Amino acid sequence: MNYRLAYIRLFLAVICLFCSIKIQYSLRELFVLFISLLTVIISIKSQNYNELIYTFLLFPIVPLLGSKTTFKIDLYFRTIATLIVTIFLRKLSTNNILDTVNGEIRPSLGFTNPNTLSEIALVMILEVYILRKELNRNLSVLIIFGSLLLIYISKSRTTFLLLIFFFIINFILKKMETNIVAKRLMITVPVLCCLISYVFVYLYSYRFNTFLEKVNYILSNRLKIVSNYYLNYGISFFGQKVFSNQIFGAQSIGSLDNGYMSLLIRFGIIVTVVFLVLLSLTIKKLLDAKKYEYASCFVLFTLLGLTEFTFYVVVINIFLLLFAYVYNPKLSYSRKI
Repeated sequence: MNYRLAYIRLFLAVICLFCSIKIQYSLRELFVLFISLLTVIISIKSQNYNELIYTFLLFPIVPLLGSKTTFKIDLYFRTIATLIVTIFLRKLSTNNILDTVNGEIRPSLGFTNPNTLSEIALVMILEVYILRKELNRNLSVLIIFGSLLLIYISKSRTTFLLLIFFFIINFILKKMETNIVAKRLMITVPVLCCLISYVFVYLYSYRFNTFLEKVNYILSNRLKIVSNYYLNYGISFFGQKVFSNQIFGAQSIGSLDNGYMSLLIRFGIIVTVVFLVLLSLTIKKLLDAKKYEYASCFVLFTLLGLTEFTFYVVVINIFLLLFAYVYNPKLSYSRKI
């Protein structure tokens, strides 16, 4: 079913891309579209129909709808879908997991895992915050309360920390809008996160010590798992087929969770570099446009990539559609909806 749905989703994504076609393009827009479609082709070659491609197909639709309209549509459908899954489907595809740190069972209420559940809830909270002046107050309170409840049920420490980081980042960006150093630091966050991920995995693989063992414990064994993938698959330029939860058909070792290492190992150096450049450029354009709340959400999910590959999955991270600010920095709203 999931494989068939992938074809349907891809078809709808292509329709969205065609809907965004204009009569006249600037050189910037043509260049960004060319790079985006080239990235799609390379990623499909290495991973078939993967989650990464939807970001590069969908973001041109944002200038037609306007960013707030895009988030409003997503919030409504995300809320409805979450209610359907948690109320009616939680017994069908639930994948509860054991927390290795405290030994507690973490429920996922029908989602693929508890982290996915909590990340979707986090996105709904952030969207309500962004749209707070345009939404009904009672509806906003209900969505926030329900989302916090889902995060609590999923027992996701990472999501709670990210929620706190969001307000800290948002405060810093607004207070330090004229600080060039702070701005440059925010722009380099994606590259820094990728370098940190690689260095820690490399050191764990070839320079193991007690400090790295403690880091691995804090990260719920993620460092060891990613290291196993790295040692067995390595990193290529154009990506490669990577078997989920397994290495060359051997014993199951877990999921390749670190987003940046997942990009490097699965999609290769070229796709990763393009993705990182677009992440950094988007942060820069958002800061230049003084869209601090958008920038805070965007930076927040680049930090999520340190522990979860879902940071490059647009179904989870809807803020990836803000790539549209690189495509068209002014992002003027069009009535052609």
